[in-house]
Amino acid sequence: MSLTKKRKPRSQDLQPTKKYILKAAYHCFAHYGFHSATTRMIGKTAGVNAALLVYRFGSKEKLLQAVIDDFVTQKQDMYLKHVADAVRAVFNEVMSMIRDDSEFILLISNEMTTTDEHYRIVKEKVIDRMLNATVSTH
Repeated sequence: MSLTKKRKPRSQDLQPTKKYILKAAYHCFAHYGFHSATTRMIGKTAGVNAALLVYRFGSKEKLLQAVIDDFVTQKQDMYLKHVADAVRAVFNEVMSMIRDDSEFILLISNEMTTTDEHYRIVKEKVIDRMLNATVSTH
């Protein structure tokens, strides 16, 4: 009788860890930004050593790319191809607003998360209006 435990194949061992790291990185990047979120912070949030992040992903930049790829992969079924041009145009408008007036985006962000009524107002007055203007020009 063997006293050693049977190990699962290595690829199966890494899958939960990868999921934890991506989830932790998503959280840290979202709350602290790319430059302020450290690999040590992400590792601590994921419950792994920071060196594992570099080993697994190569760099913090590649980890950010993996986070974005993972998010898009999870959500891609929800995206519709026939609205891609309108979404791109609205995104460009929002990016212009952020560039021209960063406080406005803070206002939108804060108000959309306070109440359902504030969400409705922001949606109707900003998002729907921009979408309608964008769709009517295409």
